[in-house]
Formats: sequence, structure tokens, C-alpha cells
Amino acid sequence: MIRTPSLAALAASAALLLGGCTTTNNYNYPDKARVAAPAHETQAAGKAKNVILFIGDGMGISTVTAARIYAGQKQGQSGEEYVLPFETFDNVALVKTYNTDAQVADSAGTASAMHTGVKTRIGVLGYGPGVTTGDCASGSGHELGLLGEEVKQRGLALGIVSTARLTHATPASVYARSVSRDWEGDTAIPEDQRGRGCSDIAQQLVAAPFDVALGGGSVAFYGKQNGGLRLDDGADLPGDWQAATGGHFVTTAADLAAYLAENNYGLTVVGLPKTIDNDVVPIRQSLGAWTAAEQGSRFAQNIVGEHNSGSRMLIVHEVMGRNCGWLTAATAAKYREWLDTQQWLP
Repeated sequence: MIRTPSLAALAASAALLLGGCTTTNNYNYPDKARVAAPAHETQAAGKAKNVILFIGDGMGISTVTAARIYAGQKQGQSGEEYVLPFETFDNVALVKTYNTDAQVADSAGTASAMHTGVKTRIGVLGYGPGVTTGDCASGSGHELGLLGEEVKQRGLALGIVSTARLTHATPASVYARSVSRDWEGDTAIPEDQRGRGCSDIAQQLVAAPFDVALGGGSVAFYGKQNGGLRLDDGADLPGDWQAATGGHFVTTAADLAAYLAENNYGLTVVGLPKTIDNDVVPIRQSLGAWTAAEQGSRFAQNIVGEHNSGSRMLIVHEVMGRNCGWLTAATAAKYREWLDTQQWLP
């Protein structure tokens, strides 16, 4: 989605600058409340004007170590001595990743900590740890300030880009408050929690003052008439957003490229491999699903190639994500297409 004269799109892929970065407070020190600086605050010498915050799910020390060793071995090294590109940054730090009620954290509570400075409960977005997960009324009085809100208060542009659904927990932490990360659309809110003042995450996105939003997850924004799952069969949140803001909404790379050209934006639109939406309708062209299936097929080909010395193999290829049955089937189909082109020794 593109807020004219800025940019945006729901279900496309590109790069953006996310303006604004602030020091956040720790929940254990509530007296150090975070206060947004006035919009007219001047830029200090040597300070970044713009910040791009990349969040990689599953970036624990063990995972990074495994990635480092694997990357090194792919280049003919033993692996341990290899250095990943981000490890060469001038400043690298470690953070404790956990939820206040869980040692093994989830995306909602941890991404919220990044955007609020407050550790919170598992499955919760934008609220402190005093809430009860899934209880709408419990959120009252526990609302936290969001980095996305502070960015706009400082007069900066706000962009949200995700290789998953825009309503997924990680991107939602930029703009949404929800006592349950699962409340991506209104149909996901339990009947006994509806009508109590809690908006679903998709509704909060179209109400947020973002400048750019790139990602997937269309079913949470439409009713059944448009291939979605909202309670109102005729719901069209992107259409409502356009009418209210004058913004621009596109669903294909071609449409986004055309919009950029018409408005003299010097950006190149590319499809990101493994950018998976999993709900193609009513999108006319999915930028990532086909590529993801091809990559999955290539993975299977490589595994077979690396282990063909054995007479018997059992290969488990997990295709992760919610409702990813279609992608699994498409990956298998791509692999079968490749098999049909191969010649095998008797």
C-alpha cells in the first residue's frame, strides 16, 4: 500500500528506509519512561539520519554458529574460522531473548520488546506483561509506546516490509497492540472477545500512519467476495484505506513498477526468493510462491546429489509456515518436473 506521495504495496517486494531509532526503556525501570523527542529536534553530528531495522527470526547463538560453519565449509574451509558479513560490523551486540512467562520465546513478545523496550508475555503485541493472553479487557492500562508511533511523532517516514504476512507477529509489532498475535483478522477473535474494544491486527494496519507497507496476507483484509476471511463478506480494507488516505494499492510487481515510474521514483522492483504469502487469491501474480517452490525443489535436488552414495535414503524436507500445504504440493510438483528431465543409470 502506498500513501501518496510516498510509497507502499501490500503483496509486493522492495527495499525501504525505516526512519527513526530511539533508546528504549527497560520494564524493570518504569521511572525511565520513554519520551518522544520533538519533531523539530535537529540532527546531531555523526548520528544516523535513517535506520533500517532487519529482524531475522531464529538468530540465536547456536543458529548463527551453525550458519557460520556451514557458510565456511561451502567455501572449502573447515567452517569455524569463517566470519559472517554482519559479524564485521563496527558494532555487534547480544541480547537476551525471552518472554516474561516463557524461556523459549515467540515472535510476538520478542518483537514487541524491540519496538517498545519492554519484555512481555508470549503471544502478546504492544502490551506489558500484566495482561492475560487472549483477554481483551486485560489490556487496558498496559498499553506500551510503539517505535512506529514515535517515528511518526518525530516527523519521519515509516515503512514496514515483511517476507511473511503484514499481520504476522514480527511486522505487526511495529504498529499494533493485541493481547493475542493470532487475532490477525476479525474472524480469528473468539466470539466471547468480540465487541470489547479490541481491533484485529489487519484493521490496525490500515488505521496506522505508515508510508510504506510491503508484504502478504491478503485474506485478513478481505471478505469472502474477494477471497478473504473477514466476517463481512464484502469487506475490502485496502479499498477503504485508499478512500480514506488517497494512497495507492497494488498486488503485482508490474503495477508497482508502473506506479513508481509515473511518480518519478528511482527504485527497481524485484521479486524476493522465498517470499511466501500462501494465499494467492485475489492476487493476480504472487511474487514469491513460485520462486519458493523452485527453491524447495532445488534443495531436494541438492540433498539427493550430496547423498547419492547410499543405496537407501529417507529425506525429510519440512516446508514451514502456517497453511503451507499448497506450497508443499507445489514444491513436490516442481521436483517431479525436474525428475522427468533426468536420465538415470540402470
